Amino acid sequence: MGGEEVDHGERRRRMQSDPVTRDRARELRASMSKPEVLLWTRLRRKQTGFLFRRQRPLGPYIADFYCHEALLVVEIDGASHESRGTHDRRRDVFMADAGIVTLRLPAARVLGALDEAVELIWRTCRRRVDTLAGPRRASATTSRARHPERSEARE
Repeated sequence: MGGEEVDHGERRRRMQSDPVTRDRARELRASMSKPEVLLWTRLRRKQTGFLFRRQRPLGPYIADFYCHEALLVVEIDGASHESRGTHDRRRDVFMADAGIVTLRLPAARVLGALDEAVELIWRTCRRRVDTLAGPRRASATTSRARHPERSEARE
């Protein structure tokens, strides 16, 4: 995505979802897996300094977690993803064509090392925002994001 122009109107049109996809996303939000629930407790309410949406419809696909500011999708790969390799690759290509990076985390990693998973997500968001903002905004955005460990002290 490094210097190429992005037609934001075109991206928006490609990312619109049909009513069936939106209804399915609503169902998925009500029946999240344990790793998704655990991760959501750490991503919600901008605890990392970034706004995430869960089970977010993006075009014909539904992302486990999506941060628009960083153009980042976070996917928790568990049992449901084992037999869906072709679907996942197609979704990753769709997202990449829209300038969105997909970060895949194994469910076992989220369950066994939640703090490290959150730290990886935070670092990835930080790098993406700095890259997308360019050199003029990078220093300004760095100072406003909170580090994940610091947010726990506020709870």
